[in-house]
Amino acid sequence: VRYDYYDPNTKVSSDSIGIGQYKITSSSTKNNVTYAGSNPVLATNNQTITKIANSYTSGLSDIAYGTWTFAWTYFFTDNLKIQLAYSIPINEKLPNEKQVVTNYSVNGVAGTYDYNKVLPQNFITLRLQAKF
Repeated sequence: VRYDYYDPNTKVSSDSIGIGQYKITSSSTKNNVTYAGSNPVLATNNQTITKIANSYTSGLSDIAYGTWTFAWTYFFTDNLKIQLAYSIPINEKLPNEKQVVTNYSVNGVAGTYDYNKVLPQNFITLRLQAKF
């Protein structure tokens, strides 16, 4: 039995994922003014330049996951073994409906994953390993 947990962005809480609350921007403003003349003084080339850097928006990649794995291993010999494992990944449940959604299509049939629910994503792995 194994359990692992992965939270790719610990700075964002589940109610801030996928919405505009977590849009962070840092900006700097520079004024470029040229003065000419003495009476009257004229200001020309008045420009305001704004540089935006580090703009972050949260989304699907910020959802935390935990995984339960149950495995059985049988050793035929010292050089041959087989393993059967059943894994149950559990995504972080988001508090608001339609906060983060993923649209998909299988054989022309459209569907939507809504991450305010825990999605069934269980899978089985059968592994045969040989040492030579």
